[in-house]
Amino acid sequence: MRALVSCAVATIVMVAAAEAAEFPGPFFYHGDGVVTLQGRQGGISRMTYRRAGQYDEAGLRRINLLFGAPWERPTERVSLRLIELLDHLQEHFGGAQVVLQSGYRSPEANTRLRTMGRLAAQSSLHMEGAAIDCHLQGVSSAAVFAYLKDLGCCGIGYYHGREVHIDAGPARFWDEATSGTENREPQQNEKIILATDRDRYRRGETAMLQFMRITDYPVIVPATLTLQWQRVDMYPSSGGGEVETERKGDWRSAAVTPTYPYRSRVDGCVALADRAVSKSIGWTVDVPGAPRTVLRGRLVARFCERTGDKMPAEIISNPFEIW
Repeated sequence: MRALVSCAVATIVMVAAAEAAEFPGPFFYHGDGVVTLQGRQGGISRMTYRRAGQYDEAGLRRINLLFGAPWERPTERVSLRLIELLDHLQEHFGGAQVVLQSGYRSPEANTRLRTMGRLAAQSSLHMEGAAIDCHLQGVSSAAVFAYLKDLGCCGIGYYHGREVHIDAGPARFWDEATSGTENREPQQNEKIILATDRDRYRRGETAMLQFMRITDYPVIVPATLTLQWQRVDMYPSSGGGEVETERKGDWRSAAVTPTYPYRSRVDGCVALADRAVSKSIGWTVDVPGAPRTVLRGRLVARFCERTGDKMPAEIISNPFEIW
């Protein structure tokens, strides 16, 4: 009886902590909502893209314009995760402005660069609006590389020149000797990823899921994905303000049925035919039966078919939190 009472009290405390904690924002790394960018042709723009927790369309439009991303095509816009990461980086280095060398690239532009022998990957995240080649004014690129490498938050490439490559993809790092961009063999979806549009969600929110780095269409994905989740405990950051979490327990699994742009095939699979549909998948965030506390989650997609031997049988998304 005493054990049951203790367990019930612990559950109540855990739920109360989750309800009392203030939602820290949709991204693990973020700034104050203002970013300063300088384009290749000069001219410095200081843009407010977030006000009082809400994204500002005018500021985001200006950022997309500097990146060369087509705002009128929502699936091609610059990643909010990348914008927030640049803001965080700028604040960390004392407000140093970000000097943009290369931002968004269309697939056609990326192919032209590869034909010219330039450092452009077959499945470059520049084509997803999720990468930038840049430097921070007055900051060595070696220092930027070291900082982001230690964070383990994203992709960072350093070619021992003026610029670094930063992307909002999986945590990894490379230099000119290990980039692999000179590889001309067909990639066959070898580096395909599944990404959520944000890092944190409130229950009931809509998450946009994106299959990216696709080199060969169509991609046949399951109509139902697997959500792996675990409870996390929260506690104040030692630096104040931000909430930190500690994972608790093994991963548990639940089925998730996203909303695809069209009906699934008879065999329970969906054919993603092009870039627009592969980045237009919705999911109402919830975990039925899970405790009403903060959860750490990740999505698993096991492909119905593979386009070649290099393509993985399944992929796991970036980690995210459910509040």
